[in-house]
Amino acid sequence: MGGYVSLAFYRLYRDIVRAIVLADTRATPDTPEGKERRYKFADKVEREGVSSITDEMLSALLGQTSLERRPSVVQRVRAMIESNSVSGVAGAQRGMAARPDSTDLLGDMSLPVLVVSGDEDKLTPIAEIESLHRAIKGSRFTVIEGAGHLSSIECPDEFNAALIDFIEMIDEGG
Repeated sequence: MGGYVSLAFYRLYRDIVRAIVLADTRATPDTPEGKERRYKFADKVEREGVSSITDEMLSALLGQTSLERRPSVVQRVRAMIESNSVSGVAGAQRGMAARPDSTDLLGDMSLPVLVVSGDEDKLTPIAEIESLHRAIKGSRFTVIEGAGHLSSIECPDEFNAALIDFIEMIDEGG
């Protein structure tokens, strides 16, 4: 949800934002079908608890490489999911379903923007993230190989290297 929050913050406070990182996110709102899925997901969590959706969330959030080869990442994300309250998970799903379209912001962004995508992201396909990158003039685009929707957790070294390069570029005035 970090990308959604970043875009919402930028919408309200663009005069104080110096740079943005948009990782594994989209600017478009949910489709009607996507909204319905989120509402059903929220209802299921309220009926059956957070553990009822953990496996489904893991398979959606993590790339195949992580699911098959990174058991410590799977355990960490499982613990993160299950540490959330029912009301938190349900509220987050409903909030994401109700978020506005932010594509109107992209063409006017005149600040440094780093767009990051895991090449195995099932929730935000790379084609959609490439479209986001193309809509933001001058943005940088990095693909993290072997990562899904949680590229910063699945491949932290690669993600951090891209972030450090981006910050150094900003510090150099680029």
